[in-house]
Amino acid sequence: MQLNQSGEYRSKVIALLLAFFLGSFGAHNFYLGRKGIGLTQLILTIVGYALVFVLIGFLPLAIVGIWIFVDMIQILMTSESDFDWSF
Repeated sequence: MQLNQSGEYRSKVIALLLAFFLGSFGAHNFYLGRKGIGLTQLILTIVGYALVFVLIGFLPLAIVGIWIFVDMIQILMTSESDFDWSF
């Protein structure tokens, strides 16, 4: 693990665990410094849960679920050196 561009340490394992357990709230993106994407995921999750009772909320929740799955694959497939440089 090396210092990234902002001079901080970021762990690939922690990012993956956050994506798995708290991904719908955008926790892994906040951890990786991607606040805009994390906020978007958080808002979509809140809207999805708020609208789930009228059967429209499943669409934003499905979008966030697919998005998290893609993020997890990206984290897994990124090499350590690229991960340290990117985040």
